Amino acid sequence: MDVQIHNAGLQAKTRHCHEAVNGRHVLQFVTEGEGTLECGGKSYHLSRNTLFLLPRDVRVKYYAQKGNPYRYYWVGFSGVYADILLAQSGLSAASPVKTASSPVVRRSFRRIYECLKASQTQSRIDCSLQPKILAAFYDIFGSLLENRSTDRPRAANELINRAVDLMNNEYAQGISVTDVCTRLFLNRTYFSALFKKYMDVSPGEYL
Repeated sequence: MDVQIHNAGLQAKTRHCHEAVNGRHVLQFVTEGEGTLECGGKSYHLSRNTLFLLPRDVRVKYYAQKGNPYRYYWVGFSGVYADILLAQSGLSAASPVKTASSPVVRRSFRRIYECLKASQTQSRIDCSLQPKILAAFYDIFGSLLENRSTDRPRAANELINRAVDLMNNEYAQGISVTDVCTRLFLNRTYFSALFKKYMDVSPGEYL
């Protein structure tokens, strides 16, 4: 599947600390309170309207702030198109945190949670829940990408940095130059020339 939603939940405002390596991406959205995310050797402050990614196969630690613990929704997901959406939105192990103040994001997380909860508690099968969950998931990224499209055009070195992150993070899974181009929506000839200009080696040589 291009996008598969595995699970979702709501973390209450309690003392909370978790450290793990997840087998799939997990996206979390803070509705109130504060906390900290440690990812890739860096620490990030979490507060209301913070969206943060727990990248697949990356060790992370996140915990609530004493005296003002956070409350957040979370959703676990995977899929080829899900990876493309993450890359396009700028969320990665190197940049796992964003501010998402749009009410669309909060409403979409709540909808995913409520639909998944309903699917587990209803006695009959409701065929409308799956498309509702996917629609809410796409709405989250629609909001992120809409905001990103208003920024200035991405610098070439930003594209190369993101390509290098993909190669480094997914080398063990056998990522190819074609995979990188597909994920970043780049023409392979253009990408290869740009990569060699900034890195002094071709993307194939780098891999």
